[in-house]
Amino acid sequence: MFGAHNNPYYQGGWTSMPPLSPASSPDSSLSPPSTISSGSSSTHHSTWNPPQTAYGGLPPVSPHHGPAPTLPHTPGEIILRLAYNVNPADFPVIDPSNRPLFRIYTGGRPYTTITQGNKQLARIEWHQLPVLQRRGVRMPASQFLRPNPPKAECCIRIDGADYKWITHSRRYYLISPQRTVAVAEMIHGNLQLRCIQPHANLEFLEVAVISIILLQGRKLVGLPPL
Repeated sequence: MFGAHNNPYYQGGWTSMPPLSPASSPDSSLSPPSTISSGSSSTHHSTWNPPQTAYGGLPPVSPHHGPAPTLPHTPGEIILRLAYNVNPADFPVIDPSNRPLFRIYTGGRPYTTITQGNKQLARIEWHQLPVLQRRGVRMPASQFLRPNPPKAECCIRIDGADYKWITHSRRYYLISPQRTVAVAEMIHGNLQLRCIQPHANLEFLEVAVISIILLQGRKLVGLPPL
């Protein structure tokens, strides 16, 4: 885990929050509690961990103990599986047809590359303050996925629309002002991403996968803590 001395968001007030509560009973909805999705009041703060990733925006998703609570099926959803448990340094992102959509490879400096076929889509440089290179633009990862510690969320812009990542009951939720559009959680040792955005395109899926890698941090891709 990352200590306070090398957590880039240590000064954001994330150092004294209690552990994430155990997984709850099966959910009846894809939506997180209203107190979290609204970002209001201090009542939701009791469910948050200090951040333990290199990125520092949210606590990492943990595996469920025992059977995972089930989520209802949503018509038109797209389910991707980040199959990292065999080889975290080189793993596919599997699409609903059980074919690789993206590949996540980590090596060398250390960098993580996200590719589709022979095309590199993005690269994460795991410095103490991570850097993202995407579409010819190199930027601090915090400009791509913007932590907001006071509200325990990370904000992101996809296709001109604003979203935010939050976490609850050992899941990540990507929410728009109107609704939940994606959910990520551990299923059978791998990370599963459920996109329930009505018109989720490749851009949306790519950005969601990059976000999850940043949120989970170095451990997801087989790197030791700094």
